[in-house]
Amino acid sequence: RKLSGIITINSCTVIEQNVCELIRRDLPRTFPDLRLFKDPQSEPYNQLLTVLETAAYIQPEIGYVQGMSYVAATLLLFMNHFDTFVCFTNLINTPFMRSVCRVELSTLAKHSQLFQIIFAQYAPELYEHFNNLNINLEHYLLD
Repeated sequence: RKLSGIITINSCTVIEQNVCELIRRDLPRTFPDLRLFKDPQSEPYNQLLTVLETAAYIQPEIGYVQGMSYVAATLLLFMNHFDTFVCFTNLINTPFMRSVCRVELSTLAKHSQLFQIIFAQYAPELYEHFNNLNINLEHYLLD
């Protein structure tokens, strides 16, 4: 498989089999109403698969986490698969996304606190509304 002629991987032979299986199991569930990523023979399915497998290969310490396909698929809806790959890998390389993907609880706690401060500062009415309804960060921040 080629990613715009720059990166070539041979499907699942270069990444862990369980990572490959998780990606392939996740793809048909990615935006099921759009039906773009259900057919393994379709170009969008294969482009998304290539982006995710290549990202898992070049960043094995992160690998693949269920739900990454939604992020990559959203990017793929608006750009070609090479640009999607670049944006996706840059995004998952941010400190926040790395802590989410690795489930680093101490780092996630710091980011959650920071999010709460920013949320209260920039959307005070919504922040208060959420508090009045007892909607905590755990209900929406990581889902």
